[in-house]
Formats: sequence, C-alpha cells, structure tokens
Amino acid sequence: MKMKELIANQLENLGVKKGDCLLVHSSFKSLGKGITANDVIEGLITAVGEKGTLILPALSYSNVTEESPFFDIKNT
Repeated sequence: MKMKELIANQLENLGVKKGDCLLVHSSFKSLGKGITANDVIEGLITAVGEKGTLILPALSYSNVTEESPFFDIKNT
C-alpha cells in the first residue's frame, strides 16, 4: 500500500469522509522519517476527495523575533 493510501485510510478510520472540510495543523517533522511532504498532501487530498476542502495554515515566524515580537500583517 502506498503511503498516500495509508494516510487516506487512517483518516477515513478517524471519520473523515469525501467532501469534508479538513483543517490540518501539524508539524511535518513529527510524522517521522520515510514520509515525504508529497505523500502527506496526496493522502490528505485523497481523504477529502475532489469536492472536499483542505485547509493548511502556513505560519511564518521568521519575522517574529525578540526585537519584533508581533506579527504585522502589512509587513510579513
């Protein structure tokens, strides 16, 4: 079984159905070795299907530092 199918099957076992809206907030590193970002994305897309919605927040803290501790929507 391909990794994307394994991910899709595991999500289905958790109750994710085709057409669902799925918000994923996770650390890629925490998924372990031997899995690619492509595997994860394809598995998530397979799980929700063509009519589903996949939401992956992209948070960048590279501009938030000790000197500039707040996220500034106009400059980030």
